[in-house]
Amino acid sequence: MQFLGVGWQEILLIMVLMLVVVGPERMPGVAYQIGRAVKTLQSYARAVRSEFGDEISYIEEQYKTVRGEIDEARTSLRDEQTKFAAEMREATSSIEEEMQTFTAEANAAIAAIETMPDNTPATPVPVAAGLFAPSEDTAGALEAPPTAPTEPPAPKPPLLF
Repeated sequence: MQFLGVGWQEILLIMVLMLVVVGPERMPGVAYQIGRAVKTLQSYARAVRSEFGDEISYIEEQYKTVRGEIDEARTSLRDEQTKFAAEMREATSSIEEEMQTFTAEANAAIAAIETMPDNTPATPVPVAAGLFAPSEDTAGALEAPPTAPTEPPAPKPPLLF
């Protein structure tokens, strides 16, 4: 058995030295005072342990409360994220469908233009609803007049920041 790192042999040695130093007459009074001091120290230790226990339980309670609030916020954020992702998929799917339609129409128009012979005047192919096709009398006005070759433009000076 050890008490504060002191074995029974050391305790016996201390008691013998105390008997020699204090004497047999005062030994019971000194033992009583030592016992009382130990009891007082134990009551202080219990009070400190109780105070720390109360504080730790309060901190644990606060931790559980904050943890619950964080979990609630996390679940609500996940719900909002899934709603947002679903709305984005819905919005982008309609845009993708429109883009595929326009791409198909543009590819068909390009294919029609590429298959035209070079000597026939180009008439516009309607690409999407709402575009106009020029009439016979305005078809000649749409053709670009021949232009004379011009000099290339002078290079622009570099921008300085």
